[in-house]
Amino acid sequence: MIGNETDLNGNICPETILLVEDDGFIALEESRILEDNGFTVIPAVSGDEAVELVRSGKKIDLVLMDINLGDGMDGTEAAEMILKHADIPLIFLSSHTEKDVIKKTEGITSYGYVVKHTGETALITSIKMAFKLFAAKQELKEGERILKAANNSLNSTFNSINDAIILIDLDRTIEKTNEAFKIFTGKTQDEIIGKKCISVVHQDSCEAENCPFEKMLETHQRERTELERDGRFYDVIVDPLFDDKGNLSKAVHLITDVTTHKTTENILNSKISNLTKPDLKIESLKFEELFNLKEIQKLQDDFSAATGVASIITTPDGIPITETSNFTRFCHKVVRGTEKGLCNCMKSDALIGKYLATGPTIQKCLSGGLWDAGAGLSVGGHHIANWLIGQVKDETVTEEHIAAYARGIGADVKEAVDAFNEVKSMSAEEFEHISELLYNMADTISSAAYQNLLQGRVLSQVLEDEEKIKKLLHEKDVFLKEVHHRIKNNMASVEGLLSLQKDKIKDKTAAETIQAAALRVSSVRILYEKLLSADEYSSMPVESFVKDIVGGISCIYPEKENVRINFDIEQIRFDSKQLFQLGLIVNEIVTNIYKHAFAIGAAGTISVRLKHEQESGLGYLEIADNGKGFSEGFSAEKSESFGMLLIRLLAEQMGGELTFKNSSPGTVCRIVFRVAL
Repeated sequence: MIGNETDLNGNICPETILLVEDDGFIALEESRILEDNGFTVIPAVSGDEAVELVRSGKKIDLVLMDINLGDGMDGTEAAEMILKHADIPLIFLSSHTEKDVIKKTEGITSYGYVVKHTGETALITSIKMAFKLFAAKQELKEGERILKAANNSLNSTFNSINDAIILIDLDRTIEKTNEAFKIFTGKTQDEIIGKKCISVVHQDSCEAENCPFEKMLETHQRERTELERDGRFYDVIVDPLFDDKGNLSKAVHLITDVTTHKTTENILNSKISNLTKPDLKIESLKFEELFNLKEIQKLQDDFSAATGVASIITTPDGIPITETSNFTRFCHKVVRGTEKGLCNCMKSDALIGKYLATGPTIQKCLSGGLWDAGAGLSVGGHHIANWLIGQVKDETVTEEHIAAYARGIGADVKEAVDAFNEVKSMSAEEFEHISELLYNMADTISSAAYQNLLQGRVLSQVLEDEEKIKKLLHEKDVFLKEVHHRIKNNMASVEGLLSLQKDKIKDKTAAETIQAAALRVSSVRILYEKLLSADEYSSMPVESFVKDIVGGISCIYPEKENVRINFDIEQIRFDSKQLFQLGLIVNEIVTNIYKHAFAIGAAGTISVRLKHEQESGLGYLEIADNGKGFSEGFSAEKSESFGMLLIRLLAEQMGGELTFKNSSPGTVCRIVFRVAL
């Protein structure tokens, strides 16, 4: 640290200079000059002594090095050894003026060369310039370090994206790609970079039919198409990139595998067809006929990962339907590895999973005594499956109990005890909360399945009897309200799961990303709450909707309670689609202000204005703050952050004109759009 260290009383300590000079009289004079100018001086009469002083760890901010030091190493040798050990400014102070001597020192250090006896002013000026040069170099190094870390983080994020991404120039040459694209093509980096996109993606030298890149060259807008390759389906999106002058310069390709979605859609259509058969009996339904097992498996896996408990879905008599999630070695390998243990497990699963309308079943399992819980899944009162969780222990289950049970089922006792000691411990209160969450999710799934079944029968009835259309419309309205209610509840569940997951993540960036996702879900949930209480679903007033979104965001940042919110919103009704777009835009901008505009504890103001010009039909959304403003060089139009991309996309969908600018102090975001009334 140069020039800004402090003592115990907070006073700034003077810079310390190591003066290497073998002539005692000259050293005394130079020390006097340095001390008169506020420096602390440490003298050394030889190169060896100077090197040892630096190696000892003493506080030395700068070295003044004579070249001729008598016997032993000379000043240039000592300087080289010092600079190998420490990053410190070093000035040569010598009587030599020969070009070859000066040139030799320039190869060692760039902080200066002072000829002796040129005067106090020249010496002190050279020292101050050396300090400034050193500070500038340190700042440059820190900037390079930050830039390198940011670049590494960006590349890591870029390569961690599951979708294939490529950056190409206007002559269709690939400039950059991520790991997912290499997997998609089966090619190496050398086989991709610098090659034409058409030959890499389509493995053909001729132009691909309906190429979105060619369309983008004409429209200068996002274009997309669907690509089928090796039995899989891909959604291909091409986005234009513009230079500082607004000219089209490059394009980004995003290739997403949608095979699962298309397969799921086909399966769903098949299931709907089966469910609408007039002779269908609820008693004959099976779980796998009502649900996509891949989606259910993912939901089960995510629930297990978020809560830390084992999980599985079985038939009512205990036969597994899904793959196990987070099963312990004790249950999966030891107990279920024996015929008797497996039989006990299936009996226990059937008992714990029985359907109860009042809540989950929580009890110790019949096979080992660990705590388990279950909730039944039913359709129209017909019990079709059990969702089971557990495999956690408390202090009541001992190693002696486990050893005795292992002998009883024919398992290896030592392996059983070792595996038991790996089992997660959990308080009864925590396990009860998780079990209640399980029950609520099972109830939501059951209701959704039953609603799908009812919807199918209603649609079938419409086809059979057109005279019941009026009644059907009424039922559909009621059903739509119930759907909104269910969606709102499901949104709340997703929001809760995201918050639960965020609390378990230690990485700050990942936790902030999940928090941002939860806020986006929250804005959509608020919209459904408002639609649910509105007289009609097509439109609603915007004021309370915006205020609820901003209020929810402010609760996420209690450390910034001194930030005041001002609203100036006209009583305008928007359609639900435009409300959705506005809500997400407000969420992104206000969240960004809370995160970046104000220091913790500092006072500040956020203003949200929304106006409607009746004659022109234009709406004006303006969100401003009096914070620190954008950093120098920031461009909202060029930013590739997800939040900024989302804002630009939503503004474009609204047909709006988006502008960002610093307002001294703070920032102003303004969107002019045509109101859809």
